[in-house]
Amino acid sequence: MNTTLLIADGQKEILNTLRLHLEKDAYTVLEAQNGSDALELVYLRRIDLVLLDISLPGMNGHYLVRKFRELAHVPIIVLSASDDTNELRTAYRLGADDYITKPLNLSDVSARIHGHLRKARQFSDVLKTDTGIFRYEDIELDTDNCEIKKGGLPLDLTPTEYKLLRHFIENPGRVFNNPQLYEVGWNDTRFVDDTTIGDCISEIRTKLGDTEGTYICTVPEAGYSLGPAS
Repeated sequence: MNTTLLIADGQKEILNTLRLHLEKDAYTVLEAQNGSDALELVYLRRIDLVLLDISLPGMNGHYLVRKFRELAHVPIIVLSASDDTNELRTAYRLGADDYITKPLNLSDVSARIHGHLRKARQFSDVLKTDTGIFRYEDIELDTDNCEIKKGGLPLDLTPTEYKLLRHFIENPGRVFNNPQLYEVGWNDTRFVDDTTIGDCISEIRTKLGDTEGTYICTVPEAGYSLGPAS
């Protein structure tokens, strides 16, 4: 099956350059120069990865990131002429998977796309079966019995640790920031601080035997994800 990429950028020259470069890698490339056209393509076509200019004409880029994430569980790589840290954080918080600053290095773009597609194919195997089982590598989540195993052995998790790890397993590759994790684990952000989140993640890693952070990865300035960073 062909791999289809959507490139949404307001500059025709960038669209042409990226399309010609990526078609050499045998990708099918769809183009959009404004937000409305980009959304329509996401609605109508099967797309495997999105390259989105955060300053796309006609629609707020952050709104588009959120809408794309609602419509499709595919990698979203944001393109921006700015390296502003707050913009990066906002993009990750809304569901972006990566962030590339302009001017673009075509080799870097290709490498990022390849990495995210490889990860997406790996994570496509993490599907719920009819018996309520999710699997990621040697971790198994049994949602019916509220149990998580690693290497066939049940993990001794607190209720909060279970809720967080379950959320990661059900959403592999997604980056979650601290406020999002607060809502998952505690249902209340008033009495939980960043240290509490960090300590809980540390405990989960210890119980997974994951002291190096190879299962639950720290994404700088953004949060945590299940799976290696691209």
